[in-house]
Amino acid sequence: MEKIKNIIKRIPFVPTIYRNIRDKRLANRDAVMTPFGFKIIANDSMQQGKFEPVDTKIFRKFVEDADVVIDAGAHVGYYCLQALSLRKHVIAFEPMPLNAKTLLKNISINRWGDNAEVFQLALADKPGILKMYGSGTGASLIKGWAGFSSRNPVLVPSSSLDLVIGNRLAGSNVFILIDVESAEYELLKGAKKILASEPKPVWMVEITLMEHQSKERTVNPNYIPTFEIFWEAGYDAYCTNENMELQLCEEENVRKNPETTGNRSSSNFVFIHKTSDDARKKILDMQIDKK
Repeated sequence: MEKIKNIIKRIPFVPTIYRNIRDKRLANRDAVMTPFGFKIIANDSMQQGKFEPVDTKIFRKFVEDADVVIDAGAHVGYYCLQALSLRKHVIAFEPMPLNAKTLLKNISINRWGDNAEVFQLALADKPGILKMYGSGTGASLIKGWAGFSSRNPVLVPSSSLDLVIGNRLAGSNVFILIDVESAEYELLKGAKKILASEPKPVWMVEITLMEHQSKERTVNPNYIPTFEIFWEAGYDAYCTNENMELQLCEEENVRKNPETTGNRSSSNFVFIHKTSDDARKKILDMQIDKK
């Protein structure tokens, strides 16, 4: 069986065909009630409430204090539905057509459409038309990301977070989730107004150093620059340690030892502004269940 898998991997179009079939089957699944009290069309781990358990706990904890949740790279809406189930207004961005279609279905079957805005857009530093590679949760603007074929990319519209959101959330407590498969740096370059808004948003951002990188870029060249955007805006970075507890990631350590500094149980970092006392107390006090 392992030999067969290795042979398949060497044939460029076969994995792509397999993933497309898998994603279409996933989109046609029946909605299932999760332990969180909402229905979802998704993979088994999402339907069973076992998807990214540490990240889910962190997300739900901080969303409690939010008025609005922005989800960039929403996929089929697992985190959108988490926020909507907590009665939060959601603004979701998902550029891939099949993902966006399932996302809309998931919001609709739970009858939460009146509290959700969905944009079929990729977020970047400026408007345009971009190429996306791969599919499902791993679809990315990065060519060669996670071993996806660079053949037949999907063209998607793009814009910036500042242009779409503008100043309309001023005065609101905003939580922002970014999971855009290594394209977060360009997204943040187009979010300067949001970074400077008041009150300061809490951010949860997936940032990887070497995981899933392409053959052309085995190390994420924007790893430190992504942190620098937050540091320059007055934010601290927090990560999960080996005990699945949130702790401060010191800037000096991240710069000197990026390979060894960071998350142990998640690929997401939480960014909180130095002046956000309530959020800082929450993140310092919160203990993540190991289960």
